[in-house]
Amino acid sequence: MNAQIRHKPAGALRALAFRFRRETTGSAVVEFALLAPVLFMLLIGMFQFGILINNYIQLTEAVRVGGRTLAISRGANTPVTTTKNAVYASAPGLKQGSLEFTMTVNGTACSADGACKTTLTSAQGTQATITVKYDVCGAIIYGKNYLANGCKLSSTTSIRVE
Repeated sequence: MNAQIRHKPAGALRALAFRFRRETTGSAVVEFALLAPVLFMLLIGMFQFGILINNYIQLTEAVRVGGRTLAISRGANTPVTTTKNAVYASAPGLKQGSLEFTMTVNGTACSADGACKTTLTSAQGTQATITVKYDVCGAIIYGKNYLANGCKLSSTTSIRVE
């Protein structure tokens, strides 16, 4: 048995190659397959950035309200608790467990209601400062953290004690 191998003539191969070069059906699918990952990454990044900006705006406004609450709490029995509750109420979109508070009155730390009440009693005209940090580890996009100070947004305000 003699097996014969048939070869296409060179002209037929050229014609076939020319046909494939001119054929454009499916080129849009290939282009979309190449660009889709980049487009989806940009879209997800825009959504994540929008959420991050929304969290920062809520945090900034809540800290402003908390600072004002601390500054007018000079006769209150629970200035720290009242200030924290004001921040929580002003930022309902933020997780309360992810908020870290630092409060000072005239340079003295205010971490408990009793000590803060004593400090506020004689602090009229001095500065009340509140700093709140919000843990936003959701800002990691494709394994890269785009926040300079880790996973926390931070906002500080100082207001004169009334």
